[in-house]
Amino acid sequence: MEKYVKRMREQEQPKQEVKEYDRRKYMPFKGNIRQEDVMTQSTQGRLDERDEQLGVSDRGVILFRRLVREAIETAWTGGVPKGVLPKERAGEMIQLHSFAGVRAKGNGLREEI
Repeated sequence: MEKYVKRMREQEQPKQEVKEYDRRKYMPFKGNIRQEDVMTQSTQGRLDERDEQLGVSDRGVILFRRLVREAIETAWTGGVPKGVLPKERAGEMIQLHSFAGVRAKGNGLREEI
């Protein structure tokens, strides 16, 4: 198995021409999955060094984080967070109905939502 993996890695050559002036550390990387992964992970920096700037389009992320924070605070103070069933209902199956229906498209065709 190890010989097979080594042979496969030798065959993986990046499919990207690198200019002589390109001195970036992980070049070339396109076409070599392992090298692409290394480049992607290595150039992002550490998690604690990143700054996040949520915008208007991130309302769902902000709301979800607020709900999680509230649930943690509720549980921490001995309460029951939203959505947690009492012990006597713990065996129940919860069904989420995600199918919204079928509506007409502008061209008269039907489209599933």
